[in-house]
Amino acid sequence: MKIRVLASPFQLEMIKRMDASPVAMTLADVLPGLQQGAIDAALATITVYTTMQYQDAAKFVIESDQPYLNSIIVMSKKWLDSLPPDLQKIVRDDAEKVSVEVVPFVKEFFATQRKVWTDKGGELISFPAAEQSAMIEKISGIGEDLSKTKPELNKAIKTVFESAKRNK
Repeated sequence: MKIRVLASPFQLEMIKRMDASPVAMTLADVLPGLQQGAIDAALATITVYTTMQYQDAAKFVIESDQPYLNSIIVMSKKWLDSLPPDLQKIVRDDAEKVSVEVVPFVKEFFATQRKVWTDKGGELISFPAAEQSAMIEKISGIGEDLSKTKPELNKAIKTVFESAKRNK
């Protein structure tokens, strides 16, 4: 299978480990790629599929629970450090509050998009438990493998995995 991915070494490697061929392409090329047979599938989130009306070209979505795309907000440490302590506290407190509040919103938003998909004739498929476990086994070491020669990236990946374990 030829599967569309972002031009990310992590997504490229994930598709290779699942014995398929990754094809890096822009989001704008996915729908024509599906329609013309240039790709067999695309790696994205349900929110992309509903927004782009993919159910007409590819009505089946396999919910693999991988990879999760995360939206993050970053700010300049230099800017934050330039604020007086009372404003730094407000920014940090608000950031912490929003980071907790966003989770229920995202879960509800994705549930709504799943319903939109099925209401428009799309189908959602999940792997049987054994296949899901086998997939996770194949791809779980990608972060470590691709970052072992890059200390800063390796540190960031370990931080993300540690955070995921704490916040399940």
